[in-house]
Amino acid sequence: MNTDYIRYVKMIAQEGNVSRAAAALFISQPALLKALNKIEARLKIKLFTREKRRMILTEAGKVFLADGDKILDLEDILLKNMEAMSEEKKETVTLGIPGERGANMLPLLIPLFHKACPDYRLKTVEGYSEMLKNFLLEGTIDLALYNLPVNTESLVWQKLADDYVVIGASKHSRFARKFDLSQNSLHSPYYISPQLLKNAEFNLVKKGRGTRRVAEQIFAAAKIHPPIYQEYDRHQTLVRVCSITDQLCVTPCHTPLQLGIADDMCFFTTERDLVNRQVIIAWLKERKLSEAEKKLIALAQVVAQKIGREDPCSFQVADAIFR
Repeated sequence: MNTDYIRYVKMIAQEGNVSRAAAALFISQPALLKALNKIEARLKIKLFTREKRRMILTEAGKVFLADGDKILDLEDILLKNMEAMSEEKKETVTLGIPGERGANMLPLLIPLFHKACPDYRLKTVEGYSEMLKNFLLEGTIDLALYNLPVNTESLVWQKLADDYVVIGASKHSRFARKFDLSQNSLHSPYYISPQLLKNAEFNLVKKGRGTRRVAEQIFAAAKIHPPIYQEYDRHQTLVRVCSITDQLCVTPCHTPLQLGIADDMCFFTTERDLVNRQVIIAWLKERKLSEAEKKLIALAQVVAQKIGREDPCSFQVADAIFR
């Protein structure tokens, strides 16, 4: 028996009315009545009685629906099993991505990839930069989306977008009180002498994370070793903390914007040109990319640049104004 007939009887029983059931099923009333008559003729028994313009299940109708529900459940299991087997047969592309960047990019990237490559599955693995590099080298993932620098000759990469970095602090911090902040903003960070940071406490992410590497590069270029107050697993957490405490942080410009706290913070740089760590996608040099992987790289570039346009950062570094 066609399982649609079971659904027809079930809907008539739920609605108690052929017209409403037909509307809910998106078929005409005559077509539904014809189907009901066909079912009852085949079974040689009435499934409904009409009482005060309402369709009521007979005892036979109740048995029909009870057993019919079991058939529909089995059909559902069958279809899910077949769908799962179909998915298992699909080739998989595995992308490694940092959690914060994944939260911004994956909701846009995944549907685009599935539309462009319907015969492929996109599997994602979260991790920080050093972890993703190791996953690539081990062959655990196919591609990794993170930031320069790439500290191994075994990998090749393609740039996706710019990712500028500043030093951030709460506007109410002890450090910020040294400055007249009237001209300070995320888009016009103050250029300051590195010596002003020598004794300033910093919150940083733990070693191996992308922004930790950038912070260490900034400190090395400035020839300073500022004290580290606390280390965090998540970059977003430490930026939020620094927006209300006395500690400083090194942060990509997009993070305060996305967290909605840019107006609570002030921003600095020890270089006239802001550090640009660049968002990249990397893979093993020896790997021959599949067409799906090439498509994923192209789509990742589109998404990264789209996010960059939504968070426009046209910077003009300004000389610090002291109180």
